[in-house]
Amino acid sequence: MSSFYDLASLVMIPSGKKAGKVYSQKPLTTDGQLAFTRASTATRIGPDGKIEKTRTNLLLQSNQFDTTWGLSSATLTSGQSGYDGTSDAWLLDSSSEGYCFQFLSPGNVGTLSIFAKANSVNNLRLRTFGPSVNADGFFDLINGVVGSSTNLIDSSIQSIGSGWYRCSIVYNNTPSLIRIYPSASSSSSSGTSGSIYIQDGQIEQSLVATNYIETTTAAVSVGSVDNMPRLNYTLGSTTSCPSLLLEPQRTNLETKSEYFEGWSLVSNITRTTNYATSPDGSQNASRLQFTANGFLGNIITSSGTEYTLSCFAKRNDSGSQSFGFFKDGSGVVNSEMTLTSNWQRFEYTYTAAASSYVGLSALSGADVSVFGYQIEAASYATSYIPTFGATVTRTQDNCNKASISGLIGQTAGTVFFDWVMNHESISTSEDFYSLTLSDGTANKMIAINNYNNAIAVFIKEVSTQFYDNSFSGSDGLNIKLALAYANNDVALYINGNQIATDTSASIPTLNQINLNAYYNNLYADSSSVKNLMLFKTRLTNTQLAELTSTDS
Repeated sequence: MSSFYDLASLVMIPSGKKAGKVYSQKPLTTDGQLAFTRASTATRIGPDGKIEKTRTNLLLQSNQFDTTWGLSSATLTSGQSGYDGTSDAWLLDSSSEGYCFQFLSPGNVGTLSIFAKANSVNNLRLRTFGPSVNADGFFDLINGVVGSSTNLIDSSIQSIGSGWYRCSIVYNNTPSLIRIYPSASSSSSSGTSGSIYIQDGQIEQSLVATNYIETTTAAVSVGSVDNMPRLNYTLGSTTSCPSLLLEPQRTNLETKSEYFEGWSLVSNITRTTNYATSPDGSQNASRLQFTANGFLGNIITSSGTEYTLSCFAKRNDSGSQSFGFFKDGSGVVNSEMTLTSNWQRFEYTYTAAASSYVGLSALSGADVSVFGYQIEAASYATSYIPTFGATVTRTQDNCNKASISGLIGQTAGTVFFDWVMNHESISTSEDFYSLTLSDGTANKMIAINNYNNAIAVFIKEVSTQFYDNSFSGSDGLNIKLALAYANNDVALYINGNQIATDTSASIPTLNQINLNAYYNNLYADSSSVKNLMLFKTRLTNTQLAELTSTDS
């Protein structure tokens, strides 16, 4: 492959990235930088093989409690010794049930956490105020145990050392106000006068507290944030190489993708939140125990619309499980999952025959763990979109480069494209593009698209000069494709084999690349791009066979 590197004018192997940019290995100048946009957050599989979400601390001034925060019957003293060896902790001193507070709107389901240590009183109280109910959690900062709670999904306390604990409550009350109290009791803060130490508060849309993110005057996010390319690895693998994940816009219509106890339709199921470690590495997977033939649903779909359901699942015991998706309000298993003791993602595509609930169902005795339920109004599933009380839309990934004529062979050249087809188009109504080289219009282009059970490759110079669709793709197939061209001399190789030739094609002049889309960023496919190389010469057929070999 090193000899091909020397011959190439452009080499993009997913490795270097930053917001708005995908870097190429050649050329190392800005000529090789591909522009990237996605006006939303997203998930990816990280190098540890786990789902990596965008994490956001929604609290403002997360460790500056004398700014955005307010005080009631309490005082604050900064510069205290913290859990992390700094002097960034605060002494919160209450007189007559005093507290510090912050107004905010973090959404429906979420987790409030803070680091705390006992001083003159031994307990902490965390409270969220919703429009109809309030949620409370108490924590014993001497014995390291959770106290009483009200209207919570969950609460936890974790020892950090030196008397410090990280305390968290998981709420489901759409709070507009949170309070932090010193407390003399593990069940009531009434009349409390006394102090505790606090440090590093966080509110996040999650069922568990994740690593602390410091904020100042605005919420702060980390991970695959807006306009950040996704270098995606293999789920469950710590040895895979990354690919550039590019997807169309999608919406998860399920409003509580991880909080199954919040689903509205339930029959013959015992549900346990935060029961097992999920594919994202946190203890936020739910347990479903079916006491009889049962079902669980939350969203009503529309008749006549095509949907794809997806969910991560595994069995909790060694017994056989009759468990899967149900549709159209049937409550019976319409698509069964073959569960193992390992996490797998299952998918089911159907057209709704009625406007009714969809969800999960099983026969009596099934005992399973589930995570990350998704409903998309589409013909196939895309990457996981977490929701915590409302639908969420992940916008389209766009990766392109204009004014690149100097790197594209004009009268002769070669395009090499190595990618995994995440979706096989099986309909004449679906026309998805994996790669387009164009002049910025629909008049001149070299393109690869996924259309009606085939990989279609064409060269267009006003009219189509070369076209071949004899290679059938399939979901998950790794495709190594090389198209070599010169006037009246075209050859197409895929996975080491010659697919087609042409001795009558003329070549268009081109100056633009669009990955995973048409020239105008429409008709986006779902692909995992592993390598893109351009050559300003027509490689020999022997070189094309070597370049596209599945052993290379």
